[in-house]
Amino acid sequence: MQNQRAPGPTGAAGFLIENPDLRTWLVAETERQFAFFASSQKDAPRLHTLDPTGALLPDDTQELHTTTRLVHSYALGQLWGYAEAERIVDRGMTYLNSHHRDEVYCGYAP
Repeated sequence: MQNQRAPGPTGAAGFLIENPDLRTWLVAETERQFAFFASSQKDAPRLHTLDPTGALLPDDTQELHTTTRLVHSYALGQLWGYAEAERIVDRGMTYLNSHHRDEVYCGYAP
């Protein structure tokens, strides 16, 4: 059996993910990202695309991958316990059904 080394700097004890400073940073970054993208739900029924400052983009096109990315991310956030997640997931799923679903071919259109 080959000698396995924990990920991270050479000589570091344990796994990098077990580092308390890294875990604290990851939690803070997760909360920051959820708070930032929560502003994408300003006007019903859609989820808006944001610029790097968090402002809504003027184009009203909502692409399938953007909708599904938000639904997936906030579904994970709901499991994690993020308070706003359920509302964003519900809005995204409603929008997927009302705007992306192709009634003729039973698929989803970008």
